[in-house]
Amino acid sequence: MHIRPALVSAAAAAALALVPLGAASAQTYQHSDPAKDVASQSVDSTTNASTPAPTTKDPDIVRMTVRHTGQRVNTRLRLRDLARTGDLAMVGLKVRTNEHVHRELDVFSAPGQWGGRTMFSSPRKSVTCKGVRHHLDYATNVITLSIPSSCLSNPRWVQVGVGAVRLSGKTAYGDDAQSSTMANNLHWSPRIHRG
Repeated sequence: MHIRPALVSAAAAAALALVPLGAASAQTYQHSDPAKDVASQSVDSTTNASTPAPTTKDPDIVRMTVRHTGQRVNTRLRLRDLARTGDLAMVGLKVRTNEHVHRELDVFSAPGQWGGRTMFSSPRKSVTCKGVRHHLDYATNVITLSIPSSCLSNPRWVQVGVGAVRLSGKTAYGDDAQSSTMANNLHWSPRIHRG
């Protein structure tokens, strides 16, 4: 995930947004992301350069678990510190399927709306999906995201990419849940087959 495109997307969507574990047979993918791998970037930067920000605890993702049941794709993220601070925070979950369906679930939070607001979209437009859920648990530093399989065309398998961004003043902080470095795009998981 590159901070700048994610920040621009987050800011635009935030402007609009602000006016169970599944079956036992579900396939599960778990990934531990190194702590202290947050990167920062000035929002005024004209380059794509980012700087390591190892002392920044939020939005440092340290663990990701994805379960693909017959009914839902459930994602659970643990952060070093999920905090109610900054001007705007976003967690983005990108999904692609064996049927070439691409969807993104973004959750935005900000002062006065720390419970978060969701935006579900395809690469070109917003998409309606009843049953999309999210929960930000500040006491346990856990974010949960859940998408009904029917909103993904009931795929045999999915791949996910997850990233988090926090804007504080003129600095954006970001973390890719599956990489110890920042990149232009989120890293994809292996294929997670339907349970």
